[in-house]
Amino acid sequence: SILLESVRPHAKIGRFSFVLFKPYKEFKVKNEIIELIDLDTKNITILKGKPLNILRNFVNNYRQESVEILPLFQGGIAGFFSYDFVKYLERVYLKAKDDLQIPDAHFFFYDKVFAFDHFQKKAYAIVCPGAKETVIDKSSYFIAKDTLIEMKNLYDNIPDDIDITPKFFKDRKSTR
Repeated sequence: SILLESVRPHAKIGRFSFVLFKPYKEFKVKNEIIELIDLDTKNITILKGKPLNILRNFVNNYRQESVEILPLFQGGIAGFFSYDFVKYLERVYLKAKDDLQIPDAHFFFYDKVFAFDHFQKKAYAIVCPGAKETVIDKSSYFIAKDTLIEMKNLYDNIPDDIDITPKFFKDRKSTR
């Protein structure tokens, strides 16, 4: 899961926060090896080519019709390019030891999103039928409807009195 948090409840800037969860695909690059992992089947495909071009092709093929009444971000990819990714863009010699062993690029593909509108004080459950399927038919929408019901149940079952204060802040308060 990934939280894309915004703390400025302004109508144009920082209006939404997003929780992306249960990704269906993973894209990982390390030492010129590009892996595409289907997270449903655990199938791993090794790809050849320029990582940025391959990722761009996946993003361009992300099939989704935007729904006007929903936030602009309704699913897609989230992840990062590491500092070392520069070696795929230009000729550089990286002399630093790779002590962190993190991927050069690491992205997840999401078709399920909770969006929180801080300005209107609303929450949205969003499912993108067709994001991971190559053919969209009537059954895709029935599956999406079932998924929305599951997401609503998840949201409804969050206790109101849950303490989400990070441990760091709790520890700071107790030492004052």
